Amino acid sequence: MKLKTLKKDEQNVEAQEEEVDVEKLLKMKGKKKNRLYGKRVDSKTQKGRYIKSKLPKDSSGDVAIDATLRAAALSSNGKIKVKTEDLRHKVRKHGAKASIVMLVDISGSMFSDKKANRLKGILHSVIQDTNRHQDRISVVGFKGENAEIIIPTTRRATSFREQIDNIRVGGTTPLAAGMKKVMKF
Repeated sequence: MKLKTLKKDEQNVEAQEEEVDVEKLLKMKGKKKNRLYGKRVDSKTQKGRYIKSKLPKDSSGDVAIDATLRAAALSSNGKIKVKTEDLRHKVRKHGAKASIVMLVDISGSMFSDKKANRLKGILHSVIQDTNRHQDRISVVGFKGENAEIIIPTTRRATSFREQIDNIRVGGTTPLAAGMKKVMKF
């Protein structure tokens, strides 16, 4: 793995893949129990597979007939009469893929060997994780006067490993240009 600068100075940098906990990087505050992405997540609509029932919070929704009849049968003596307190709603789950956009600082402040290697290690770890979960990923780097797309939006980010290994580091830090480019995704 080589670290390249804008001045065409080349320096050999050994690949040091650091262990990075990708789940901590992707964790969203306040959402510790409910996953927002991955194989199966709770559906907010009537889309998905019916997995269980629950007591309704409001009168609208998808009525779980089987669970409602069981609740009515438990509270009746021989004749089943469905009351409002017997109503149950369906809980559905469906597959939800993540679409991850990473904004990466590749300016001159990242010139240190440890910083550049850590950045590349994190990118490789995130790419492996998105490949495992079949998510989409985009990587945008900012340096000099503008931002550039390192990896366009794709589900096959493993084919872009060479681009990550050949990231050129140097220049100023145009954070605003990077954020503007990311907002287009």
